[in-house]
Amino acid sequence: MIPRLAPAAGRAAAAALLILLASCDNPFRSDGIYVRLENTSSYELHDVSFRSGDRPVTADVLGPSGRSGYQDVPRTGGEGAVQATIGDQHLAITPVDAVVFQKPLRPGHYTYRVAVDLPSHWIGGEMVRDR
Repeated sequence: MIPRLAPAAGRAAAAALLILLASCDNPFRSDGIYVRLENTSSYELHDVSFRSGDRPVTADVLGPSGRSGYQDVPRTGGEGAVQATIGDQHLAITPVDAVVFQKPLRPGHYTYRVAVDLPSHWIGGEMVRDR
């Protein structure tokens, strides 16, 4: 026979369980900022990085249309320094004024879409919110 709790004890146990669950980390909650890199060029990019905050988002190699995995970035903005290597050419840009005065991104998942024009030795990109 299963013992039954008195109604008040049952409510107290349910409330304690809810408090316990609310205090645990929820793997489905998205209260952080997660950024990945996407190569929008037709070139294979090496040593790719985007930095606009506390920690860079990096990828060793991104093939054409390739994406890295999401990386947890404690604080970042939508614009920042981006760099990559194609063969023996190192491309980099650091838009200082845009980085200094921008607002940090809100929690969520983002993709920084890296764009390259190798003949003009240009690299840039844009941040898009995924979810």
